[in-house]
Amino acid sequence: MLTQLRLQNFKGWPDTGPIPLKPITALFGPNGSGKTTLLQAILLLKQTVASPNPGPALDFGPPDTPTDIGDINSIAHHRNPRNLLKISLDWKTPQPFTITQRNKTTIETDHIGFDLSLRQDHHSPPQPPVAQTTYRAGPSQLAGSSQLTGIADNLDLVLENRLANIHYLSPQRANPQRTYPRPKAPPTSIGPSGESAIDAILSSRNPANETAQNPDLEHRIAHWLKQTGLAQNFQITPTPQNPELFEVRVIQRQNGTQIPLTDAGSGIAQILPTLTLCHYAPPGSAVILNQPETHLHPNAQSALADIIIDAHQTRQIQILIETHSEHLLNRLQRRIAEQKITADEISLIYCQPQNAHCHLEPLNLDEYGNIKNWPKNFFGDQFGEVAAASKAMIKRKMESK
Repeated sequence: MLTQLRLQNFKGWPDTGPIPLKPITALFGPNGSGKTTLLQAILLLKQTVASPNPGPALDFGPPDTPTDIGDINSIAHHRNPRNLLKISLDWKTPQPFTITQRNKTTIETDHIGFDLSLRQDHHSPPQPPVAQTTYRAGPSQLAGSSQLTGIADNLDLVLENRLANIHYLSPQRANPQRTYPRPKAPPTSIGPSGESAIDAILSSRNPANETAQNPDLEHRIAHWLKQTGLAQNFQITPTPQNPELFEVRVIQRQNGTQIPLTDAGSGIAQILPTLTLCHYAPPGSAVILNQPETHLHPNAQSALADIIIDAHQTRQIQILIETHSEHLLNRLQRRIAEQKITADEISLIYCQPQNAHCHLEPLNLDEYGNIKNWPKNFFGDQFGEVAAASKAMIKRKMESK
């Protein structure tokens, strides 16, 4: 499980300080407050270790990647690449393991930290940025390298496995199709837009498939679609013309007619990839959901919180969310009060722009789900809106008399 993130001189963040990451971590704040940047930094590390070109300190990837953030000039604070940029990520492993360093000393730990420092050498701007990477095991600083890999005997694989088990879903969803061919192989992910969600469901359908992540996936999706109120029934069936082509059909209302997913509302197409990812990603994975509430009714937004809690409790999935949903937050608070989950399992982070920088404030939850340091205008000025409307109403009534 990821336990801590820290960014220094990264885009709008001069220094975030240590950001606590829990089984469920939710990022809130107005537009332009730096929420997305926090997630981009994690995805940038994931993209780099997965790169077939191990040379660059960071692999910014082609423009069509989820982490298309340019180059070091784009991500350096104040766009000054001479500042020392640093990304630090900490995580806990399921079981302790032994690290053998190059000097043959060993450390046994289940807590690992990774630091990547990057700076553009001002003497040679055309040259690649100068990078330094370091691992940490608890309080111990381990050997470093100028590359993202090659630090200690078994730490590279630990880092790669940890980052490989991070899955991302963007707010934009792939349009549903009329038919889907049978997948040739189980997808490793459902894709950043959920484009492989149906492939994942079909691949998990066969219990004999040893690579299936969750043979019960289709039933879980049908269950949660009903809980959200978006669909009473969900089925994937072969077409009459071709048993290798499949249709996705839903019943939206009680005693309603079964219709293709393409003819249903956008809410089902929006939430289907979220449901699929939470139950298809391997147990112990980290899932990043960027504004999963988009296009969803408030009741469905509330149900998202229950879906996330269920994925954590039944499959040990860690969820990191960037959201503007008050309804999702309210349901999380309610479940803490009902003792369905503890406050210690949830990290709420509020981000806000402050002059030329971004400012971060962890929100303090008590054992009943109350936020003890509620930020001003957290979800806008609701009291101010009601007061202004009442004042205008009184004024109009006075004028009419």
